[in-house]
Amino acid sequence: MGFSEAVSAALGKYATFQGRARRAEYWWFVLFGLGTNLIGSALDMLFGWAEVGVFGTLFALALLLPSVAVLVRRLHDTGRTGWWALLPFALAPLGVAGGAALGESGIAVAGVAALAIWIVAIIALARPGTPGPNRFGDDPKATPAPWETAARSFGS
Repeated sequence: MGFSEAVSAALGKYATFQGRARRAEYWWFVLFGLGTNLIGSALDMLFGWAEVGVFGTLFALALLLPSVAVLVRRLHDTGRTGWWALLPFALAPLGVAGGAALGESGIAVAGVAALAIWIVAIIALARPGTPGPNRFGDDPKATPAPWETAARSFGS
């Protein structure tokens, strides 16, 4: 799956939280999101709206739902429920409370803990999905893409 197919697949399933997403679909869409964010920031600077971030905010809001949906489907591919996506946000108040209780050293500990959570999340999302069907659906690598099926029916 290439860049354009991945972005088309992710945007085509704009608010679909069921099923599974291949690694390529997820990571290409993450790259697309970063690119649109950079373009939005550049447009904001060009028009003198860098402080407000009008374009960057609009682009981020437009991609928020499909980004969460492809993240949940990617977690499904690894055999995890989509609720795992909330883990960093659920642990954030603990870091803030620890930082407040322990002062500067607590803030440092909270920062290291947050970094560790993000590293674990990236590793989990970068690992191959579970082979074969799992409780969230069929293996997306085993299921031919619609354009592959159409190409076969035309004798390509």
